[in-house]
Amino acid sequence: MSKKYIKYLSSFIIGTGLLFSLNFVVKATQNEAAPEKVKITPADKEKVVVKIGDKTITAGELENKLNNIVPFVRKRYVSDEGKREYLEQLVNQEVLAMEAKAQDFDEKESVKNAVRTTMIYRQKKLAVNNRIKKENITEKEIKEYYDKHINEYQRPERRRVNILVVKDKKKAEKLKKEITAKKLNLRTFHKMVKKHSIDEKSKKRAGMLQFFDKDSKKIEKSIIAQAFNMKKTGEIAGPVKTSKGFTLIRLSGISPTVNKSLEEVNDLIVERILRKKRSKELKNYLEELRKNAEIKIIEENLDLVKINNNHKPLGGKNFHSPGKQSRHKQRRVPPSLRKKLKNKMTGKTKK
Repeated sequence: MSKKYIKYLSSFIIGTGLLFSLNFVVKATQNEAAPEKVKITPADKEKVVVKIGDKTITAGELENKLNNIVPFVRKRYVSDEGKREYLEQLVNQEVLAMEAKAQDFDEKESVKNAVRTTMIYRQKKLAVNNRIKKENITEKEIKEYYDKHINEYQRPERRRVNILVVKDKKKAEKLKKEITAKKLNLRTFHKMVKKHSIDEKSKKRAGMLQFFDKDSKKIEKSIIAQAFNMKKTGEIAGPVKTSKGFTLIRLSGISPTVNKSLEEVNDLIVERILRKKRSKELKNYLEELRKNAEIKIIEENLDLVKINNNHKPLGGKNFHSPGKQSRHKQRRVPPSLRKKLKNKMTGKTKK
């Protein structure tokens, strides 16, 4: 056996021994550092975490409050510092509530109304939700809803356009040049439609047509063909010959193809069915309650209720935030014109 081989073998044995020893030391250190899990009993949950006057919050109550927070927010309070932060927030709420009660806020009508509103909301939700549950919605109901509203989930590409119709082709070409020369061609297009279009039906909507697909029977074929040849919204094409004359077309919207399977929209449909059923059940529930209650409406006294129908801004001028004025200055009517308008309204005219 060569000296070189013996030296290599000795180095390998020593290195392996060192690694084994180091691993043993690390594991021993980890075992020493790892704290033993404390077993928490139901009695521990009853222990008081904080006292605020006569009010107490136990460990179990604090745990329930934390676990009822949405997971995304709850992450903030997982650490000891987080739990302490949340506890301090609860303490702040309690001292504010105690002070409000000391000032008889709980006797104020506005507070009673707020409590009553909360009670009504909770009662409606509890009663209806217990009657109509998500798990009771059947696969048959989901499939029927999907088939009935198939146009929402299976639909070809659709387009929407504004049109401007004139009798003369040269006039149409001239108007097209004027519109495309403007940066804000939509506004210009609308103005031109109102001024020049001979199609009275679309003219009322600034030339806007409803969304249509390639197979639509309600839109002329020449308009459909041109609309689906256009590349982007805002583009203006034509003039195209139609039954009423020569038409300029402005592409105003593209609704892409929709192809969603029942599996993709299953949860969405369940929520819709659930909402509809609960709404119906709420009506039934209210009818039951009304039957068991003694209700008598005295119609003649209802006439004694007078509603103020003055349309005054709610908070600030021009329906803006309280105390704030509109960024745009109001146009003031000149005194001379104001006087003329007043005379016209009262029937007075200069002789």
